[in-house]
Amino acid sequence: MTCNHKLLKNQEVKKLALVAVTSAGSQRDSNFEVRFGRSPYFILFKEGSDKLEGVPNPGVEAEGGAGVKAVQFLMDQGVKKIITGKVGPHAKSALQEGDIEVYEGTGDKVEEVIGKYNQGRLQRLF
Repeated sequence: MTCNHKLLKNQEVKKLALVAVTSAGSQRDSNFEVRFGRSPYFILFKEGSDKLEGVPNPGVEAEGGAGVKAVQFLMDQGVKKIITGKVGPHAKSALQEGDIEVYEGTGDKVEEVIGKYNQGRLQRLF
């Protein structure tokens, strides 16, 4: 009996990652937010897609540990990469433990930051 499908040999199938961008609002034209843990919203998008989803940061009002709460929320969403400005030490440790890549965002608007990311123009922090 023979199979009619092709086998992938020595080829890596690249899975497109879910990316989160820190944002002051829930839309693509919202201002980019440089603070990670206190970012009011996260804009989520899958690499290679134009579809965006704005979600509120459940850790934004926390008295302490806002960054770690934000990390847990994003991990629960399946996020593998984050674009932000500043990350506190506890959030950084949680992100590294979760094997989440972090990129330094630059720009005024979320759509500008995403454009730079898609062009490979953002620096990976860790």
